[in-house]
Amino acid sequence: METEKLAKLVKDYRLDHGLRQKDLAKQLHLSLCTLAQIEQGVAKKFHPKTVAILNSILEQKINFDTSGLNLIRRTRLQLGLSQLQLAELSDVDPNVIQALESGKTKSPALSTLLKLSRALNLDLEEVKKEFGYIYNLDKNPSGGQLIRNARIRENISTVDLANITGLTHHQLRNIETGKTKKPHLLTLEILANSLENLNLDELKSKFRY
Repeated sequence: METEKLAKLVKDYRLDHGLRQKDLAKQLHLSLCTLAQIEQGVAKKFHPKTVAILNSILEQKINFDTSGLNLIRRTRLQLGLSQLQLAELSDVDPNVIQALESGKTKSPALSTLLKLSRALNLDLEEVKKEFGYIYNLDKNPSGGQLIRNARIRENISTVDLANITGLTHHQLRNIETGKTKKPHLLTLEILANSLENLNLDELKSKFRY
């Protein structure tokens, strides 16, 4: 998002709610200086926490490069969640989430990964792989597993794939887990065109087209 556009969105939000800069800064847990820089259009880079905070109030999401972040942090930011919000959704201590996202925790407990994967709608096996747990590919995968395997080989999350294909991550999760028994053929074509390791003919066969 262009800094000028972001500046207008934030300023319009503040004025629409009759807030002074210091009031909005306090509400968003930002310094007055940071908010002033955003409204002046001079802020070029944003801390992930600032992105999450702004995403919580703006209808239009801020584009933020999350490619270098681990899967948990990347997905949380893409969904516009703060660490505290994720802690509440997952019932995982926010300090644990902070340590996991920052890399201080190298081998989190499987129970923690299970809670976070459920809260973020991520594949548990994919999350386990991210943190060094072995991921075993099925010898005779279903159609949904074929899609999941191809996605994981390319190291992208369901949220990433949703952004690429235009499908929702809920649609993708339902297909991958087998809840959707026979996806629309156009959906399969979109997925096959989006994932290099996915063969459309094999996919159609698995879903009995």
